[in-house]
Amino acid sequence: MLGDPAFKGDEQVGPRRQAVRRVTDELIDWDEMGRRTLGAHWQTLGENERRAFVALFSELLNRAYLRNLDRYEGEKIVVTGDSVDGDRAVVQAKSSGTTARACPSTLRWCVMASAGGCGTSG
Repeated sequence: MLGDPAFKGDEQVGPRRQAVRRVTDELIDWDEMGRRTLGAHWQTLGENERRAFVALFSELLNRAYLRNLDRYEGEKIVVTGDSVDGDRAVVQAKSSGTTARACPSTLRWCVMASAGGCGTSG
């Protein structure tokens, strides 16, 4: 999607971010992330407060990361390894750029099984 010419240019910032948001909303269990983020405090909230927190939390994370997408220049992510320990899986990957501006970096995701599927953790 980010390499799609239809999403290139300053005039496509809104549609590009909306498209990425739709994908992240499908892939990320925001309720589970919110619950894990608040830990024991989650239990003290009512259902309306939980919904409000999850909505604001997901918006915050999306805004923080979607800004960086405007700088995307074809960098590739290659999975370099993974490991499983009980209900946790760690995926290791490397990012490499296609331009002189880009710097190689190493990424690490921790995925945890939950009752409703999988969630992610830092």
